[in-house]
Amino acid sequence: MKKVYKIGAVITTLCVACIAIFTLTKNESVNTETIAPEKTIVSAADVKGLPENIKDISKEELKEKIQSHEEFIAYYYQPTCHFCKKAAPDINRMSKKHDRTIYRIDISTPEN
Repeated sequence: MKKVYKIGAVITTLCVACIAIFTLTKNESVNTETIAPEKTIVSAADVKGLPENIKDISKEELKEKIQSHEEFIAYYYQPTCHFCKKAAPDINRMSKKHDRTIYRIDISTPEN
């Protein structure tokens, strides 16, 4: 029985070694060139690329908007948040498509 375990251990070790060698060696069939995006992604979290339909709003201004009973769209964001940056192109597209002003509240500032 011990021989069976030893043979199994040797075969397993050889398989692991072969897999490691295969994955660590350079595969010539894989294309390694870097492809640049066709157009620049504009982030709502980036002030320089901020579309005209997206406006920054403070906590006090938000309270005024709510008390005025106007219909509006607002969202919270943080400039360093990965998910906020990921959602930004969709928010930009929505503001342009529906021609609506979307207000954003930066939660990283102390006053908000």
